Amino acid sequence: MKTILIIIFIISMLSSVLISCAFQALPAYISLQHYRTSFRTTSVTLLANNDINEEEEDTKKLIECSASILLPFSEEVAFDYFSDLTRQPSWCQYLTDVRYMGFVNEDDATIITTDDDIPLRVSQWTVGVKGLSFSWTANDTRISRPNLIEWESSSGLKNMGSVQFTRQAQNNSESSEIITTEMKLSFTFITPRVISSLFRRSTKIQEYTEEVLLGNMLKEFKNVVQAEVREETLIE
Repeated sequence: MKTILIIIFIISMLSSVLISCAFQALPAYISLQHYRTSFRTTSVTLLANNDINEEEEDTKKLIECSASILLPFSEEVAFDYFSDLTRQPSWCQYLTDVRYMGFVNEDDATIITTDDDIPLRVSQWTVGVKGLSFSWTANDTRISRPNLIEWESSSGLKNMGSVQFTRQAQNNSESSEIITTEMKLSFTFITPRVISSLFRRSTKIQEYTEEVLLGNMLKEFKNVVQAEVREETLIE
């Protein structure tokens, strides 16, 4: 989640600047006579082509990243730790606060639950970098314990993602099974095209995001959970 937070913060700041500049320039731009004339003659064509190009344009606005790690504990343990959203700051240094705001469709008295009768939650996330902060809300869209959590933002920069936990059986030298779990974190942002184009053109940006930022977050998650599981084992 560390990379998600950083990317959300940076992209949100850039998006705000770009949108602000666009709206400030718009009145002067549309006041030009040649633009008004051009708009009248091409509006029908633009409307006709809108549906055709909409899907292609949406695809060009996407930023997609993912990373995975092998965890030395079961998928149940991994799922229970990660699904406790208030614990996210423990392994995300830029995340300052996560709090539950209720449940999806709670206002309509029809709380949505999963096949396992787990209610889908609404949460608020706050990230802080160098005195600046940014918050957004997100909804769970699917929870399947102990293998899958999916989410989608409901305010702020549009983003969605998932985390998957898959058991990997390994044998040690004594032929006894060692339980490990593959954790894969994936996310997608829908951004202004100029930002997504920059991200796609620079392989170094994506590599740094996935291998360093996201990779370090997964390592920190592994270290935090492993230490707490070991401590609980010693107490027992």
